Amino acid sequence: MKTQLAPESVRETSVPNLKKGDFIVNLGEILEIDELTNLYSIVILRNNQKQVFTFNKNDRLLLRKKASN
Repeated sequence: MKTQLAPESVRETSVPNLKKGDFIVNLGEILEIDELTNLYSIVILRNNQKQVFTFNKNDRLLLRKKASN
């Protein structure tokens, strides 16, 4: 019996594939992305505040698909 670990509305991606507007699970919507030498600096809207997170280029994150209108 195969178990589904994540719902269909969630997908995994690497940090270089992130786009403005993506929603990182448990963090929030991406507002800005800056590529640094060894890192990515990501500005996320979380709790109605802009917060900056840094990720290594080889990190993987879970994204929630946008709700279709």
